[in-house]
Amino acid sequence: MAKARSGRQASDDLGRVAFVFLLSCTIGVLVVPGILVYHLVTGDPQEAGAWGLGSLTCLFIAFMLTSGLINSSRDNRRLRASGIPGTAKILSVESREDSIAAVLLIQADGLETFEADAVFSWGRVRVGAQVDVVIDPSDRLFAVI
Repeated sequence: MAKARSGRQASDDLGRVAFVFLLSCTIGVLVVPGILVYHLVTGDPQEAGAWGLGSLTCLFIAFMLTSGLINSSRDNRRLRASGIPGTAKILSVESREDSIAAVLLIQADGLETFEADAVFSWGRVRVGAQVDVVIDPSDRLFAVI
């Protein structure tokens, strides 16, 4: 049985690629309905239906990316406002397809030491290494810095 972990890693920034993709989806949401109306007016309902489905898909993806950006921003604001510095020792690592999962032992002055799961999308991560973290003591939200 796996040991319960008590920390929660802050959302990562989605980065430039996500921003460009979000911008493309937003443009798609604005342009595609015009193409849909064009096909309806010219009498091609099958083509209009395909463009309508594309418009809904762009809208859904834009909504999901916007939601991720909002969560990331909220977590980062909280950590800047009330976060305290600490350190984390990497207890275990597991390579995944596009990231590295790790178990951290996090400690900071005035806070009970706790274990937490973390995901790294960058760098070399090895067992026993120490990394700097910032922690919100109210609910153990943390970010590796």
